[in-house]
Amino acid sequence: MKEFLLDNLVTIIGFLGVPLAYIFGGKRAKELELKSKETNIKKDDSDALKSMQEVYNGFLEDYKARMEEVMLEITSIKQHNKELQLQFNEINLLYHKEIEKSKNWEKKHNELQTAHDKLKKEFDKLKLSIK
Repeated sequence: MKEFLLDNLVTIIGFLGVPLAYIFGGKRAKELELKSKETNIKKDDSDALKSMQEVYNGFLEDYKARMEEVMLEITSIKQHNKELQLQFNEINLLYHKEIEKSKNWEKKHNELQTAHDKLKKEFDKLKLSIK
């Protein structure tokens, strides 16, 4: 029996080693495969996060540029509003001065009308007294 074992030692080791190598090596291969899948998932997650960050950064740059445009437009509108307000104030002041002048002329007209009516009555009286 010893001789049989010694003669077939290589065959016996091969016969027993192959299943053991498959069992233990297969587990190791599965572990490596799982680690590889986890690494790929982490890499995919990292790539997705990087992609989202790039999109966000692009959006942020566009938003900042648009806000600068809006702020410049608001500044321009405020300046134009101030100019219009000054023009309005000036026109309003001139309008009130014209109203005051108009009232003054109306008052003078009424005074002259009253004086004219009075003189006309006196003239008519004088005319009647001369006849």
